[in-house]
Amino acid sequence: MKETEHYEVSRINEQHSKYVKLLENLCMSSMIENNNTCIGQILSDLSAYSQSHHEFEESLMKKIDYPYYDLHITEHTKLRSILKNIFLDLDQMDTRTIMTVLLEMKNDSISHILYTDMPLIKYYKEL
Repeated sequence: MKETEHYEVSRINEQHSKYVKLLENLCMSSMIENNNTCIGQILSDLSAYSQSHHEFEESLMKKIDYPYYDLHITEHTKLRSILKNIFLDLDQMDTRTIMTVLLEMKNDSISHILYTDMPLIKYYKEL
C-alpha cells in the first residue's frame, strides 16, 4: 500500500473511532443528563463531524471511481437526515424516547461503518 493510501485508510479508521465515541457520549448524556441543551450541543458537534467525515469518504470514493458510490451517498444522506430530525424534534421528545432514538441512530451508524465503509476500505486497499 502506498503511503498516501495508508494515510487515507488510517484517517478513515480514526474518524470512525471518533465518530463512535461521539455517539457513545451522546447516548450516555441522554441517560445521565436530563438536559436537552447538553444533548443538543453534542448532536451539533456530531453533525459537524459527520459532515466532515462523509465529505472525506465521498472525495475518496470519487477519486477511486468506487462502483458503489451512489448507494454509499444514499446511506450518508439517510444518516444525516436522521441526525437532523433528532435535533429538530429534541424538545418534543421525553427522556425515554430520546434514549431510544439515539441508540437506534448509534446502531444504524455502526452498521453503516461495518457493512458499507469497511467494504470501501477493502476495495481501496485492493486497488
